[in-house]
Amino acid sequence: MSGSRPCSIACSKPTSPRGGMVPVRPAPSSSRFGETYTVSVEFFQSLRKPIYHCECSEDIHGRLTELADSDGAQSSESIRRVSVTAPLALLRENGLVIADTPGFGVAQTDGAEGSHEEALRRYLEKDVAQVFWIVLAEQGITQREIRFQQSAFGTRCHDIVVTGSEDYEAADQDRFRKRFAPLFDSVSPTFHFVSGKTGLGMEGLTERIATLDGRLGAALDQLMSLARDLREWVTQYRVNHPYCRLTVWNPASWANWHRNFPEHELTKVLSLD
Repeated sequence: MSGSRPCSIACSKPTSPRGGMVPVRPAPSSSRFGETYTVSVEFFQSLRKPIYHCECSEDIHGRLTELADSDGAQSSESIRRVSVTAPLALLRENGLVIADTPGFGVAQTDGAEGSHEEALRRYLEKDVAQVFWIVLAEQGITQREIRFQQSAFGTRCHDIVVTGSEDYEAADQDRFRKRFAPLFDSVSPTFHFVSGKTGLGMEGLTERIATLDGRLGAALDQLMSLARDLREWVTQYRVNHPYCRLTVWNPASWANWHRNFPEHELTKVLSLD
């Protein structure tokens, strides 16, 4: 959710200001800071872009409810996106754009099956720079979800937010990582264990999301993990093959890196004798 582009996706239904469930989104919506409460709608095949002025967050909730038809098919196929503005300190101070999306796997009937997921795929492929994927601790990650992740947003997702983790001890968190990390084809993402009830992990997650270089930081974390794995492999290889010479780096390239980044943590990890 950093920068001016929406870059977050929540895979669970958020609550409304009144405590009820927000209606299932027929199309992607984003919320950013504005001096007033407004809802604007952008259509695929029309230049018409109506703007609705609201008095408060409850009015916004009512307007979004009106935009969500009974099965979501017509709205999902006609509405490109919904934009919300609100005079909230969180949005103003951090410059965040909070994105909400059509539900994945939501039951639909009367010929509307899959329309929400298609709208979600379109949005992820064209409008998103970074994804924070929210999953429930008690449900984990299904094979169907991981297939969608791999095809729609795998290269832009470095963070899995595990909500409902208030009862998780360190051992439970480690067990969750070990169970689901192998589902990912490439480098495993970072797992954030949080709880909306107790505030567990929220401070660190908020900092991660609000930081403009959060995606770069996530990439660096994964690169450091790869570097440590490589060092361990090389060390073990040399133990098992003491008389075989193993050339890891091009000498000129390594010298250039070492000269430019002598104090970088990667340099220290990869300084193999």
